[in-house]
Amino acid sequence: MGFTMRALGQQRLWIGVSVLLAVQCKGEVASRAPQVEPDSVPVNQLEIQDVEMPEPPAPVKGRLVARSFGPWNLDGSWSASAALCETPPMLLIHAGESRGISVLVLLSLPAGDKPRAVEYGIRRGGPGIPDPPAARMGLQVLTEQDLRQFQARDGRIEVTRLDDRLAGTIEVTLEQVGSDTTVKFSGTLDRVPVGAGTARSCAAPGVPDSTGG
Repeated sequence: MGFTMRALGQQRLWIGVSVLLAVQCKGEVASRAPQVEPDSVPVNQLEIQDVEMPEPPAPVKGRLVARSFGPWNLDGSWSASAALCETPPMLLIHAGESRGISVLVLLSLPAGDKPRAVEYGIRRGGPGIPDPPAARMGLQVLTEQDLRQFQARDGRIEVTRLDDRLAGTIEVTLEQVGSDTTVKFSGTLDRVPVGAGTARSCAAPGVPDSTGG
């Protein structure tokens, strides 16, 4: 199961900001990438903080469906997959496309026979895996013109099912890397297939956070 994203031209891309996956590769963008434009009406950051989290969208089997509020429109519906790692226990969730919007989530799972269909609070920054139950999430937007990366600053991911399928909801505040721009992001995962993680993906190297540390 691949978690590799294509680079734009010869540029190397860090994928999944403050998630524990870092994949580098080189490639050529062969066709025009989907454009993700800011909302037509500017949104004040203070207004975003005061707005309630959007309601999670209706579920669609095998997909992450999301809606957002903020200066960047991150709404969408993407095919999703998940990889389960036992040592250390974690779940890697990938949704999206190599060009356009791509989402990566890491869930640090309780060990042993402890329930795993629980709430996972967002934990930011630092290498290694946070103490369970906890989550990290990164989102990137790749177009022909540029790359924008976001990381979850706060929020939660609630897992309602985790066996050979994954279901749950995402309610997080995303922060754009290198700026103080934030977007509220709400998503629904429904019956997403869960497979065994590869040795490479389960190694989970650390990646820089938004401060570049």
